[in-house]
Amino acid sequence: NLFYRGDDYLLRNLVAIGLIVMALGLSVAKRHWMMAAIVVSVAGFYTAHLVFIDQRHWYFLPVYIPTLYVIVRLWPQQRPWSLLLRPGATVSAFIIAFGFGLLYQLTHIPARINSLVFIKQVEAMLDENEVVFQDDGSGWSGFFLSAHLVNGDGLVNSYEYARRIRAGELSGYLDEIGAGYIIVNKPSGTNRLVDRGGLVVTEDEVELILQTPLDSDYRFTQFELYRRQN
Repeated sequence: NLFYRGDDYLLRNLVAIGLIVMALGLSVAKRHWMMAAIVVSVAGFYTAHLVFIDQRHWYFLPVYIPTLYVIVRLWPQQRPWSLLLRPGATVSAFIIAFGFGLLYQLTHIPARINSLVFIKQVEAMLDENEVVFQDDGSGWSGFFLSAHLVNGDGLVNSYEYARRIRAGELSGYLDEIGAGYIIVNKPSGTNRLVDRGGLVVTEDEVELILQTPLDSDYRFTQFELYRRQN
C-alpha cells in the first residue's frame, strides 16, 4: 500500500504515520495513558489495513480524526498563538471529515445510483431464507438485504473462516453454508469470480441474473448477482 498504489496513497499513509507518531509522543510525554491507549488502538487498526488488505481512501478517516483530536487535546498551551490551535484544529477536522464525505458522494453519483438500484432489486428478488456469499463489499449489501449474506474476505466472518483462508482450506465452503447466490462488486479481470483461500468459483459454474444498470465510474460498485448451478 505504501509504494505500489500511487503517490496519493503514499501521501495518505505518510500523513497517517506522522499523526500517529505525534499523537503517541504527546500522550506519553504528558503521561495521559487513556489517550495513549486510544492512539495504540488506532495504530492497530491502521497497521492491519496497511499490511493485510488493499486500502480504500475512506479507511484513513478513522486514523486522521482521532489522532488529530489527541494532538489538539494535548498540545502545549504556553504561548499565546497556541491558544488558537485547539479551536482551529477542531474546525479543520470537521471541515476535512465533512468535505471528504461530500466530495466522495458528489464525485461518484453514478456509483451511488448503481449501488442503490442494484440492492433494491436484489432485495425484491431474494427470499429472506436465501444464503448469499459476497467476497468484497459485503457491508453495503448486508446492511440492506433481508437474505442471509456471508462475508467472504474474512474480516468479519469468524476466526475459523480466517484460519481456513490462511490454510487454503475453503474448498467446498459454499456447499457447507448452503449458498445459492454470489454477489461480486468489481470486475475480476479473469474467468474466476471468487478466488479466496482455496475457494474458486468460475463464470462457468454460475448464472448471471442481475447487474448494475449504469456504467459505473467506480470499480467497486460494479455489482453482479449470480445464481449457483447445482
